[in-house]
Amino acid sequence: MLNTQTKNAPFKYSLLATLLAVSLAGCSGSDGDNGMDGMDGADGQDGTPVLTTGTFLRANNGDENRGTVDWIDQDGDMLSSFETGANEGIVLSSSGTLYQAGDSGEPMLGAFCRIAGREDGMMMSSVDSQIMGANTGLTNPKGIALADDSGMIYVADFNAMRIAVFGSAAAGDVAPVAEIMLPAQPWDVAVDENADRMYVALTDGTIAVYDNVMGSDFAPSVMRIIVPSDASGTQISVNSHGIVYDADSDRLVVSDVGDASVADDGQIFVINNASTVDGAVEPARTIAGPSTMLGNPVDIILSGTTLRVAEKSNDAILVYTNIFSGDSGDIAPTLATSSV
Repeated sequence: MLNTQTKNAPFKYSLLATLLAVSLAGCSGSDGDNGMDGMDGADGQDGTPVLTTGTFLRANNGDENRGTVDWIDQDGDMLSSFETGANEGIVLSSSGTLYQAGDSGEPMLGAFCRIAGREDGMMMSSVDSQIMGANTGLTNPKGIALADDSGMIYVADFNAMRIAVFGSAAAGDVAPVAEIMLPAQPWDVAVDENADRMYVALTDGTIAVYDNVMGSDFAPSVMRIIVPSDASGTQISVNSHGIVYDADSDRLVVSDVGDASVADDGQIFVINNASTVDGAVEPARTIAGPSTMLGNPVDIILSGTTLRVAEKSNDAILVYTNIFSGDSGDIAPTLATSSV
């Protein structure tokens, strides 16, 4: 699953997780300003598409690279690697702290201070921290979201069927600030902090939407279920995984892995008017088919109108430009790079 944000100098950061992400706080420091917009890259060669310059984070969960996070450029080329010991969702705070969930060992959330300036390549107990232990209640933390202004981390806890909320300054064996129980197992979560709204990708193919989350002391009474459906109202989603929300256009992008044992049945849905729609909703755009390379798209991130997809079963990072416009159907990615 994936998550993305624009960050402060030296890079315009967007995040990409080969499974998922979020965090804890281990460092102090004021929030940084948003980064500058990326400059256009040099002309492509031999048919290689030109993508806006950027630096991204990729969380790995393969047999050989599990527990590492890589810096990659816009073309998917690795710049450096960092050992976190976690394997799931990631997010980067505006002050440069990397937060990551992990479930390959004891369930945990880790916070890694000012990762852009780190050259050690490993966790440092003097500045980094972890949340883990029986009091956390964590079972399988997958995707995470950071409400940067309020300092809250939202964790999609799969087998617990809940969203667990931790303060960003928490560490050790601590209980969550709150938990929101869900009607199905979640894989990822997106938060619109300004509107106090939360979107949860559920593995029954639906999207749960909760209004007035913090305003209700994390006991929201208003919940809607979005069901991606065809024109006749029949559900076409199977197993929602990655989710991102674009507040400027009020649109959701959701990835669906279908049958996790099948390597060619993945889908991407674009949903308009996400803050208000309810029930069966026909996506504004659906991408699916053999040319898409979508099998198990476990995470996604959005930077501008460019979507990056962590495609697990086909070992790739897929890039779709102009994700909000264009035809539905069997659309090939703009760029595909190998990623185990």
